[in-house]
Amino acid sequence: MTADFGQLKKLEPGAQVIEYPMFQLEGRPVLKVKHAGRTNRGYANAVDKMNAKASPLRRIAQGKLDRRTIDAAREDSRELFAKHVVIGWEGVLDTSDKPAEFSEDNCRAFLFALPDYLFEELLRFCTDPTNFLPDMPDEEEIEAQAGN
Repeated sequence: MTADFGQLKKLEPGAQVIEYPMFQLEGRPVLKVKHAGRTNRGYANAVDKMNAKASPLRRIAQGKLDRRTIDAAREDSRELFAKHVVIGWEGVLDTSDKPAEFSEDNCRAFLFALPDYLFEELLRFCTDPTNFLPDMPDEEEIEAQAGN
């Protein structure tokens, strides 16, 4: 009989939405984000569709790196994030310091306006599955459950 390892499924990143604070920006906005990976079907399908073509993301995956490819892949990522990853926000201010209403178009404009290093921090956070794991009990909770 083959052993069952179904308990490992709980280590998959969840479909939950989490908050990503942007402390570097005035007003300290918070983006509501989903995982940028396989558990986000819209995102995963869009990446697969891009990779079926000769997209910059595909060229990077093939190890074909040059500045134009990297810049184009970053632009593609900003598009994908506006459509599939960032689903809301709080405290995002426009140029006149007024709260910007969340919409896909406003999100796209915001992501394209971000300096590359800030967008890349967001990208790294959202692609890291450990940021989207379901709440796991900590060591004290495990000991309490065990009666220790």
